[in-house]
Amino acid sequence: VRNHFEQYADGALMPFLKTGQLKVLETSFGETTARSGISDDLNDERNSIYHPDAARERRVEIVEIRER
Repeated sequence: VRNHFEQYADGALMPFLKTGQLKVLETSFGETTARSGISDDLNDERNSIYHPDAARERRVEIVEIRER
């Protein structure tokens, strides 16, 4: 998301990112929001990395927007 915002419209958002008027905060939810039953075993690459269910758990979400 950060890279997309930096490159959007040839950097139109960069001044806002640099001055702090627009902030992107990263939060890792990991196991707190992942569905149960999806392998997270590092030794089980097939199911923990490449399985379609595991791939669906890797996503980006905008969880909050604040206006000041």
